[in-house]
Amino acid sequence: MNRRHYPGTTPFTPSELHIFKSGTNPEKSKLLEQQGIELAGLIHALIKKCKLPQSGGITLAGWSLGTSYMLSIAAAINHLEPDVKTNLQKYVKGFILWGTWCCLRSKHDSD
Repeated sequence: MNRRHYPGTTPFTPSELHIFKSGTNPEKSKLLEQQGIELAGLIHALIKKCKLPQSGGITLAGWSLGTSYMLSIAAAINHLEPDVKTNLQKYVKGFILWGTWCCLRSKHDSD
């Protein structure tokens, strides 16, 4: 699945785009948390719709900026509806974060 704002997906609202571009850190954190909640809900729905067997589980993967969204799912776990939280805890066995250096660098890191 692709995250929002890719061709064929739901675009971000003008308000959301403004927060990503110019919002405060707390606003950005809240928006990213909301993205984690939405993604968790989508994964929950896919598990149910596809009737995935619990044996083996699933692994979520993100690349480059997508790693932030994978981490937002994990960070939002305590904000999920109980059935969504329980289902993800049963099925999600791991995360693959590929290319995280671009997301984890601080403004103090040297080039």
